[in-house]
Amino acid sequence: MEELGLETSSIVDNELEELFELSLRMFDIRLPPGVTVLSPFAEDSSLTKVGVEAITATSTKKGDLILGEIQSQIKNKGITVDVKANSASNVITTITADEYAAPGLKTIFSFAVPDQKSGKVELQYLHDYAGINASIGLTANPVVNLSAAFGNSALAVGADVSLDTATKNLTKYNAGLSYTNKDLIASLNL
Repeated sequence: MEELGLETSSIVDNELEELFELSLRMFDIRLPPGVTVLSPFAEDSSLTKVGVEAITATSTKKGDLILGEIQSQIKNKGITVDVKANSASNVITTITADEYAAPGLKTIFSFAVPDQKSGKVELQYLHDYAGINASIGLTANPVVNLSAAFGNSALAVGADVSLDTATKNLTKYNAGLSYTNKDLIASLNL
């Protein structure tokens, strides 16, 4: 973390003295010689080297309450980690692996803390003429979702189905057909 003016040692003779020196350097607002602007997202910064794309903080005032959220996104070798924390003490995490196992395949794992029933794994496949999405909740009795669409610019067909494994009932089922040419756009949805 040299660009932030921090120097650390793993082995020191006098630990208290080293901590005192570290605290002095940490709050030193002077820039290193030759540096006119300090940017945490500069090309040679540690944040950029590990792939931190953004750190965002937002807040809203409602009456006497101030609601806030901080969000960060890290990308490295086709894997993206999004973490959001809000003033309601929720931490929402989404981990996405783009084309990690096969071309066109995206794997998504998401969960929220402290909500133990929020976990979900999702697989998405996207091709020029097909799109398939499957997801399952990470609970004792998960809901399984499956949707697919196939077609081209003239004709497309798709379906969406959800199964509640606790009741073994389909909770959602939709299908559609679409036809398009230069004079007509027609669709049928069930």
